Amino acid sequence: AMYECAAITVFLCDRHPEAGLAPALDDPTRGLYLQTLVYFSNSVQNAFQLNYYPDRFADIPADEPSAQKRGIRRLRETWGIVNDQIGDNRWMLGERFSALDIYLFMLTTWLRPSRGHPTVSEFPNVERIARSVLPRESIQLVYANWIADNS
Repeated sequence: AMYECAAITVFLCDRHPEAGLAPALDDPTRGLYLQTLVYFSNSVQNAFQLNYYPDRFADIPADEPSAQKRGIRRLRETWGIVNDQIGDNRWMLGERFSALDIYLFMLTTWLRPSRGHPTVSEFPNVERIARSVLPRESIQLVYANWIADNS
């Protein structure tokens, strides 16, 4: 079995290059692609974990609210970095749609302002890409329930 989202993404994209969802090994954007995948996995997802699973980060239950608050701060920090990285680009890798854009979309669906999380609208470049990914047929199929609940 394989786990870890970034590893699964690299494995599947490299196994199926015909899908065009990842830069080739010799593509100049390959480094940014890998760096961003790992950042999503190690930094953005970790911020969510701090908020959703504070018991994993606190030695005693009384410290769990502090871990949750740190997670919220970290969400703002990490999404701000992603937003700045995107800049005026159409997609995470510039003009090329990739698995990074799908991963970004997935992570935005985890944002819960009711838990104190920032809203995606606080990060206009992130929001622009997420909105561009949403109409894709595969996203509509996989996220049908989420779309129905968030329309």
